[in-house]
Amino acid sequence: MIGASPRRKEDQRLLTGGGRFLDDLTREGLLHLGVVRSVEAHARLAKVATEAARHFPGVVLVWSASDLGEIAPHVPTAYGGAHKGRPWAQPVLARDVVRYVGEPVAVVVAEDLARLADALDTVIIEYERLPALPTAEAALA
Repeated sequence: MIGASPRRKEDQRLLTGGGRFLDDLTREGLLHLGVVRSVEAHARLAKVATEAARHFPGVVLVWSASDLGEIAPHVPTAYGGAHKGRPWAQPVLARDVVRYVGEPVAVVVAEDLARLADALDTVIIEYERLPALPTAEAALA
């Protein structure tokens, strides 16, 4: 195999549009979920505005932490939920504070991917930046 140019069997099918991909599969009633994630490493959530997304055509559901209440406050963890000797649990959706870039803040469920993408763009998040720890050394200090 090394140094050889094996003949690929799938190329013709893919290059002529005959391939099947996950996005090609559909079922009646299929819904799509998207996540609005933090763009800040550490910040207070000053505002999470989901109203525009809630009223967007094709949107079935929009949740932020305030909508979840105590239904699902934390993600179960395998390591017991202790950080520096103190109990700690990762919230399902950020409430009050985001702790890392990419932390989930809100979710949107829609009937199709195009409407989902548009609805995700209507969720407005305002942040009040807090000091971040950009390196492992800073976090351990």
